[in-house]
Amino acid sequence: MECKYCAQVVHIFNELNDDELKLVSDLTKECFYKKGDIILNEGDILEQIYIIHSGKIKIYKINSDGKEQILYILKDGDTFRENSIFKEQKSTFYAEAMENVRMCILSKDDFMKIISKNPAIAFKIMNYLNERIKSLELLLKDLTTEDVKKRLMSIIYRLAKKDGVKDINGIKLRLYLSREDLANLAGTTRETVSRKLRELEYEGIIEFLSNREILIKDIDDFKEI
Repeated sequence: MECKYCAQVVHIFNELNDDELKLVSDLTKECFYKKGDIILNEGDILEQIYIIHSGKIKIYKINSDGKEQILYILKDGDTFRENSIFKEQKSTFYAEAMENVRMCILSKDDFMKIISKNPAIAFKIMNYLNERIKSLELLLKDLTTEDVKKRLMSIIYRLAKKDGVKDINGIKLRLYLSREDLANLAGTTRETVSRKLRELEYEGIIEFLSNREILIKDIDDFKEI
């Protein structure tokens, strides 16, 4: 499969024509990571842009207690380290493959070549980074909320908005995150996440269709958080 398909699934490139996509593909380097591989370590110098073609990556920090605090999850169509094109900097987080990941990499210089020919991409990047900041602001808000159930419901709501599938009975959501990952997002323990999920099911707010798939019966229950 040609690398141009990496560009085709990325929203910042979705308005490029075939010739422009070929320019991107000519400049990209394809790479693969296995589940559990560390893609970036905190402190690494950032000189390239990562384009995710398939798979999921978790971006996280290690807190003062030595525990993971997941900042956000990235999947196919997402990019990261775009802000490194504006200023050379070191990574402030870790990036780890949650499953087998296929990516394309663009150097900072090559990415600037693309932007010089398509200035609108720079505006898309700024909007994308703004959305990322909003996501981190929501996470901070969640973590300062003492009610763990509300924190968990907020996470489920954001996942549903991004990956949920409407159903006649509500919204189906496949939980690709493990209980441990949900706990690291919510700033709590795996046992607490499991207990709170059972509470939500007992209260009729969600229904487990399988171990990894839930039905959100009324999304309005989550909007009120």
